[in-house]
Amino acid sequence: MHLFTTLAAGSSSTLRPFLPASVLPTRRHCGLRAALEDKKNNEFPESYPMNGGVGAYSYAQNSKYQRGSVEAAKEMIKEAIVKKFDINTPSTPSNTIFVADLGCSTGPNTFMAVENIVDAIKHKYQLSKDHDEIPEFQVFFNDHSSNDFNTLFKSFPPERKYFAAGVPGSFYGRLFPKATAHVFHSSSSINWLSKVPKEITEKHSTAWNKGRIHYTNAPKEVVEAYATQHAMDMESFLCARAEELVVGGLMVLLIAAVPEVIYSSDTTIGSQIDLLGCCLMDMVKMRLVSEAKVDSINVPLYFPSLKESRAIYERNRLFSIESIEGLDIPISVQALTLTLRAALEGVFEEHFGNDMVDEAFYRYSKHLRNDIVDKNKNTLVLCVVLKRKPNYRSMEDKRNDEFPESYPMNGGDGAYSYAQNSKYQRGYVEAGKEMIKEAIVKKFDINVLSGPLNSIFVADLGCSTGPNTFLAVQNIVEALEHKYQLSKDHDEIPEFQVFFNDHSSNDFNTLFKSLPPKRKYLAAGVPGSFYGRLFPKASIHIFHSSHSLNWLSKVPKEIMNRTSPAWNKGRIHYKNAPKEVVEAYSTQYAMDMESFLFARGEELVVGGLMVLLIASVPDVILSSDFTICTHLELLESCLMDMEKMGLVSEANLDSINLPLYFPSPKELMVAIERNRRFTIESIQELGIQDKQVNVQLLTLTLRAGLGGVLEKHFGNIIMDEVFDRYSKKLANTPTLLNLNENQKTSLLSVLLKCKAND
Repeated sequence: MHLFTTLAAGSSSTLRPFLPASVLPTRRHCGLRAALEDKKNNEFPESYPMNGGVGAYSYAQNSKYQRGSVEAAKEMIKEAIVKKFDINTPSTPSNTIFVADLGCSTGPNTFMAVENIVDAIKHKYQLSKDHDEIPEFQVFFNDHSSNDFNTLFKSFPPERKYFAAGVPGSFYGRLFPKATAHVFHSSSSINWLSKVPKEITEKHSTAWNKGRIHYTNAPKEVVEAYATQHAMDMESFLCARAEELVVGGLMVLLIAAVPEVIYSSDTTIGSQIDLLGCCLMDMVKMRLVSEAKVDSINVPLYFPSLKESRAIYERNRLFSIESIEGLDIPISVQALTLTLRAALEGVFEEHFGNDMVDEAFYRYSKHLRNDIVDKNKNTLVLCVVLKRKPNYRSMEDKRNDEFPESYPMNGGDGAYSYAQNSKYQRGYVEAGKEMIKEAIVKKFDINVLSGPLNSIFVADLGCSTGPNTFLAVQNIVEALEHKYQLSKDHDEIPEFQVFFNDHSSNDFNTLFKSLPPKRKYLAAGVPGSFYGRLFPKASIHIFHSSHSLNWLSKVPKEIMNRTSPAWNKGRIHYKNAPKEVVEAYSTQYAMDMESFLFARGEELVVGGLMVLLIASVPDVILSSDFTICTHLELLESCLMDMEKMGLVSEANLDSINLPLYFPSPKELMVAIERNRRFTIESIQELGIQDKQVNVQLLTLTLRAGLGGVLEKHFGNIIMDEVFDRYSKKLANTPTLLNLNENQKTSLLSVLLKCKAND
């Protein structure tokens, strides 16, 4: 399934829009989940084999450009294996090295690629003083079951230096036993999506791609749908390979990519696919093919940028990135038609029939012009070298060390404490009461979830010191009692155990002293970051968290680096910051959410519920117009005024960033859907903010929430000064005192149910 490398860049009429990291980002750490073997063939039903055989339109005869990328990467792969491949660790008892080429098609490029790898490994052994014997090699050639394996097998080099086998199946699922492969290779294959994004084929969808066959010059919703599908596919790919690679094993990927600095529609592939789409639309006008037929076909190819690809690998966290380098592959106008046809004919023939394919590519060849190629005479191919890290599970005992930063609310019960200054948060907990009651009555299955101990276990994550946490768990417990009272099969209401969780630096003394004396549950405190595991597997029935998931596990490191384009000089947040800063925050949020959902997926019983209250940015407005972001900007201006007066140093101001992120509803949904351990039962917006702001109350609320971060950085001596300035500025800012509908804080109430392991 090798993709011709002239398909080097995706397209849009404008620069590729910034896509939040949650759109890119990861499904779940599949390497830590139950394997998907029984379902893998059903999960990825679509396949797009290259043209088989050895005829005029075959892939074997028309893959010159793919061969160019394999040749260009030869020395890079050799160097990676010599430097990174540990011949002491991966050797098996049979002294055999196992290599797999994923998306092999019919050759001949796959044979060149594996020969380069085998030669490099042999060279590594020859350089070693500890190994007298060079191992045997077993090479697996993989592609969809619809691939022309007959031609592949007939073309095997007769004097090859390895044993060979064909492996049918989608590489977006599992293909090999655990920890058996030493090196994976794939050239230009993972540009093919596992399926066409469903949104772009639905007429009622905002992403319906009418009149186009790709995301070339398409609206941003279409581009986002493609990007999301690619991110989901890549996470499946990485998780499957992480299961199959030995620890320390290597993976070399050659991926056709989009240059960061030019319009995608100006690249070779953007122009080519756009031209092919125009040919089809001309055929519609001549009634050679129906408009509905053209509207319902989309080329399942996606071309990420280097930054986009790097973010995906970093979020997956199962591999270390050893290198990512761009290769410029020379191209020419000759044979472009045959190359394109060899790659896309299978898709087109299945959709239009063979006669229309001849006509479409005939028209394409007539219209193909040199200037299409002249726009970008070289195509960009990323050569990515990844190394398998130790299993994440083996590091669970380090989970508290992975999240060293904590940002506790102000403790105690004094004038500036969170306990005394959390009226706004309490309002949202109260607003969500009926929603929680309805969810438990409708969604909580007491017949399945009641254990042998007849106990229900509830956890509130990010509890702080109360009293809001007590109100939240009281609502949950009362709803559960009501559920049991409605049941005819249960005479006895179970006991309830509630776990209150927050960072170990939280003021648990105040929390425990404030526990309601007449509570209907047994209580326990659980210190630790909820971005890691906190409870045994399948032990919790209901999780609740209010306002806590907006706190990042740490400040993104890029924004603290003076040499980084994401350095956030002079600001304390991403409000009105360059896009690199926003991307850094978004990426950190996506990584944190993946960690959070993974941990909860392990700890919830199957069918268990999770209720999350998360402050969010409405999809339809800029984050810079969002109320809380505007208040953070006002606080920032106070600190800048103090810097000008010499009350705080410029260096101290430049080195602080608030670890808060506010996702959009769409961004949040994508993160949850990628994880795949939960069904989204409901997402509702709770909008209860007062029309007029109480200056004193809001100042105290902000101080209770951010005082710990600011005091740790600047010291206690400036706290009174900075919040006194904030209060005065707030009082003199009418736009922040009288809020319109778009400025109101948007809080999402999210209800999730834990599914069974795939």
